[in-house]
Amino acid sequence: MLELIGASAVHPYGARPFGAVDMTLPSGSVLAVTGPEASGKTTFLKMIAGAVEFEGKVLLGGTPVRGRRDGVVMVFDDGAVFPLRSALYNISYPLLIRGADKTEAREAAERAAEIMDITACLPFRAGALSPEERRRMSLARLFVRDAELLLADEPCRGLSRESAERVWAHLAPLLAAKAKEGKTVIYSTSDRREALSIADRVVVLGAGRVTGEGTPEELLSSPRDIRAAECLAPHYNRAKCTLSDENGVLKLDFADGLVLDISSLRDRIAEGAPREVYAGWYPDGGGEKLPALSGEESYMRPVVFAERTDAGAILTLEGGFRAARSREAKTADMRPTGNGLTLFSTASGRSVMKEKA
Repeated sequence: MLELIGASAVHPYGARPFGAVDMTLPSGSVLAVTGPEASGKTTFLKMIAGAVEFEGKVLLGGTPVRGRRDGVVMVFDDGAVFPLRSALYNISYPLLIRGADKTEAREAAERAAEIMDITACLPFRAGALSPEERRRMSLARLFVRDAELLLADEPCRGLSRESAERVWAHLAPLLAAKAKEGKTVIYSTSDRREALSIADRVVVLGAGRVTGEGTPEELLSSPRDIRAAECLAPHYNRAKCTLSDENGVLKLDFADGLVLDISSLRDRIAEGAPREVYAGWYPDGGGEKLPALSGEESYMRPVVFAERTDAGAILTLEGGFRAARSREAKTADMRPTGNGLTLFSTASGRSVMKEKA
């Protein structure tokens, strides 16, 4: 089991890339750490590995992680490659620096290379390999030791789209299999599809803090921060609105004159919610559209262009709103559904909806 208790990385110059983190990961878990560039993903993994200064506690099996170095293996996105040495040497290096027998190190490296499908590359210098082969070589280091905790930093970063898809398609089931063996697996990624594909839990970093933490289902269905929602769903809609309660009708007033009746959501909105809010919703939120009290003519918007996604067609409408409809549609209804709408504070970006029991 991995425990983070008030854990917060501290850079040498005093800056903190994210706030204190409290989290418990049972053995056999897969955690994805995602967020925009420079949000602290690599530092988060280094903190867990005990490779950077931090406050609080990081415990692996009840013991401080810095006392369990042999139980942790981490591969960085740059691969720490020795370009003039062979791929075999690069893969076996973590064992050699620990004083392992050369024959044992070679055999372990050969097994790891077979796992990552780069056996043919072993005799060649790392600098002579293709970017995809070098990345596979680096990732093979995850499998040379029987560690309790595996950390992979941006495993597909810097590769072409085609290479990244091949590497992830190969690596993902291997990481999932390690988790089934009882190992704890943590990987960072800027790709939301990678983040959501095999993870039991996801941590979203941004704006100097953890903006989301939970299962993929929790983060997608009940986002607690608008930045986390936008990170995990790039087509997520955001609109600055005014919230008001008049004569028993709860209204959401858009800037362009559209006013929606959201009285059906009254019990879901926290007491003391601010007047100025962001309305956030997915293009394909299920359920009925929220009724309009005025501005009916403004919610049917002309389609600017259509984009094919894994889930179907996403239409970008006039004004920047997005809807999920047929690619042949000329106009579409931009209104959110009652099931899909979340309100966020414009000051903090945090949800003003009650947490689900």
